[in-house]
Amino acid sequence: MPIMQDSHAEYKEHQWLWDNATGDVLVGGLGIGMLHQKLIDNPNVTSVTIIELEQDVVDLVWEHCIKDDSFTLVVADFETWNPPEGSSFDTVWGDTWLVDNSLTMKDYSTLIRDRYSQYTPNIGFWGE
Repeated sequence: MPIMQDSHAEYKEHQWLWDNATGDVLVGGLGIGMLHQKLIDNPNVTSVTIIELEQDVVDLVWEHCIKDDSFTLVVADFETWNPPEGSSFDTVWGDTWLVDNSLTMKDYSTLIRDRYSQYTPNIGFWGE
């Protein structure tokens, strides 16, 4: 079973995000917080909103994550979360755990594209 890790291979699997992150970034999934420093170091990123479903992950990871005041964490399901009225994002990154999800990667990416395309033209996914 694949797990998230702080490794060179994992960073390479996020290349789309590194190449495309700009402005207000919405991320589905907290993981181990490995993408935070890269987003902080990117001068084109102005804010990062992370949607994490599992409070246990938040309790385990969030206080140890590198972050600044441009980061916001929302405990909710990325597949069903409704952004506040008037929201828009320059980049959306789907980095959620699908091992125990009934959706295939194709179905997940279709759902997320359908759900968030009204908020951004720029959507990418881990694993694509």
